[in-house]
Amino acid sequence: MRGRSIAVRSLWALSCLAAASVASAADPQERSGFWIGLGVGPGWAEATCDLCDGGGRETGLAGNVRLGGTLNERLLFGADINGWSKEE
Repeated sequence: MRGRSIAVRSLWALSCLAAASVASAADPQERSGFWIGLGVGPGWAEATCDLCDGGGRETGLAGNVRLGGTLNERLLFGADINGWSKEE
C-alpha cells in the first residue's frame, strides 16, 4: 500500500511540473524596471540569558520590505530588510 501512495504522489508532482512548464512556455515573463515586495505577519524568537526569568518563545509582529531594479532579463539587483517587534 505504501508503494502505491508514493507512486500516486510522484505522478501528481510530475503532472504539476508539466502543467507549470506548459504555462510558462505559453506566456514567458518579461523582467524590466523597478520592483518591490512587502510582507507582514507573526514572528517569534527564543532568547535566554543568565539574568532572565524563564526564557521561552516570544511572539510579535514581523515584516519585510524588498526593492530593487532589473539590470537585464536574467539579473535583478535589490535589497531586503527584515524586522521583528515585541513590546513588554
